[in-house]
Amino acid sequence: MAYRKFKGDRLFIGNSWAPDRSVLITTENGRVETILPEEEAGDDIEQLEGIICPGFINAHCHLELSHLHHQIPPHTGMMKFLLSVMNLRGTPLETIQEAMKLADRSMYDSGIVAVGDICNTDQSLALKQNSTIRYYNFIEAMGFVAAGAPQRFEAARELTRRFGETGPASLVPHAPYSVSPELFQLINQSPAPVRCMHNQESKAEADFFLHGDSDLRELYRAIGVDLSFFNPPGCSSLAA
Repeated sequence: MAYRKFKGDRLFIGNSWAPDRSVLITTENGRVETILPEEEAGDDIEQLEGIICPGFINAHCHLELSHLHHQIPPHTGMMKFLLSVMNLRGTPLETIQEAMKLADRSMYDSGIVAVGDICNTDQSLALKQNSTIRYYNFIEAMGFVAAGAPQRFEAARELTRRFGETGPASLVPHAPYSVSPELFQLINQSPAPVRCMHNQESKAEADFFLHGDSDLRELYRAIGVDLSFFNPPGCSSLAA
């Protein structure tokens, strides 16, 4: 079997530094085999400038929103941010795909080897089939009105199935303020190896569950959802 040998200024092994003058030994395709002192590693050592370390993990990404880079002003608050995201969903598919391609390449060039990606559409599916990055896809289900829970759940489950044909995928709730108890129940009954959820991201979210007087009501008014059914539980969103 052919091997490659790498030596940098220092070698970080994930939770500590390897001894000075350590050499990383891998197979030709990059599988780590061992770490040896330089005097035991033999010839053909590739000397690199800088620190050698494991690849980085981007644990929370929205690849399909890459086209929004620099499109939304910072520090406007969660509600204006969410409305801006929804208003810009109509961007041409070609623009979205090109932005995703650039973001995927930028992450790889920055040392990112694996990504936990939040998905609401199938727009990133084709790119991920050919990417050098390993993606774990979190397919979000959302819908705060009880009557729509079965349809929202089935749509998310079908999207999860499609992503599952190309790599690992889990059906997950979006956030406490955007998922009805009925939809939560359907999600919880479905099998998934990993769950994740946006939670307690703003004061508006806390206010919504504590007493109901919240900017989230403006968000729902803007998208035409009647919240007359909602009774604040008087606790945090996570507890609710």
